This record gives sequence, structure tokens and C-alpha cells, in this order.
Amino acid sequence: MLPDDGKDESELPENHSNGPSSHAATPGTEIIRFEGIQMDEILTIAEIAGKFHSEWVLIEDPSTDEFLDVRGGTVRWHDKDRDAVYRRAVEIRPKRFAIVYTGTMPGDTAIAL
Repeated sequence: MLPDDGKDESELPENHSNGPSSHAATPGTEIIRFEGIQMDEILTIAEIAGKFHSEWVLIEDPSTDEFLDVRGGTVRWHDKDRDAVYRRAVEIRPKRFAIVYTGTMPGDTAIAL
């Protein structure tokens, strides 16, 4: 969201970004931009990890390998707060998605599926 400084988005410099914003693409779809990154392009998992270090990332239509490890997809949301990413998934209801963490989990972390 943009700070409430009385300016609308059209008055801000082209490269300005202070969080997520959405722009209509085609009817029924939405392109999300976050900090200057358009969120409708397909990225590899290495690109995702490089752009969103130590964050939870919602990936729509993920490509996977034979072991179901995520190899890439379309980033729909990312945040340091895992619950914020889960809330966004519930809000946009993608048909097929994955949520990945791009950081390193501490050795004593237990993960329940």
C-alpha cells in the first residue's frame, strides 16, 4: 500500500513502489507489482530465491520435478510473515499452488504437513 500522503499513484515517480499494487490486465485477471517486480512472469526457483530472500512465497501453477520439488512458477505473493502468505492464498484461491520458504530453516525445526 502507498502511504496516505495525499498523492494518488499517477502523481508518483514511475519507479516508486512502497508495497504491493495491482493493475488490471484482462477482464478477470490482475497483475500484481511489488517493489517494482511484476508478479505475472514465470520464474525458476533460483530466481525466486534470489529476489525474495528468506521469505514465504506463494507460487501459482508451480512446475515440479519427479520428486515434487518446486522448480518454478508464477509468484503471486511473498512476505516475511508466513500467515500473510496463507491469507493471500485463501483470498485469491489459486487452483494449483505451492508455498515455499526461500531461507534456511534452523536445524531443530519440525515441519508438519
